[in-house]
Amino acid sequence: MTTASERNPIVIVGSGLAGYSLVRELRKHDADAPILLVTADDGTSYSKPMLSTGFGKGKDANGLAQASQHTMAEQFNLQLRPHTRVTALNPQAHQIQLDSGLESYWQSYSKLVLAWGAEVVPLHLAGSGSDAV
Repeated sequence: MTTASERNPIVIVGSGLAGYSLVRELRKHDADAPILLVTADDGTSYSKPMLSTGFGKGKDANGLAQASQHTMAEQFNLQLRPHTRVTALNPQAHQIQLDSGLESYWQSYSKLVLAWGAEVVPLHLAGSGSDAV
């Protein structure tokens, strides 16, 4: 029988609301499953819905943080790879290529979740009021 530490991890790409919410749900079902969370940022947990309110109240990034990457890794018993980007996927081999800027390597996984959110789509509007949109 394979133990949790011998299995390939569940790899979650993205440390936003979707990524950390999934980690919370997974831990409710299995406290020992190996989880690797990969993020291009530092892995700090914050609430995106509170960003506009927080910035409106003059809070900076540190003031909006709910928990550091270290706290999240310890609280949820996971490996966290901050400042790491996905550069390639090989779904047939169950591998993802990661690049931390210092090294590039292939990581095997049992399950893969891409929870990297969305990018802002710039609006190209014309007219006298376009700068207010």
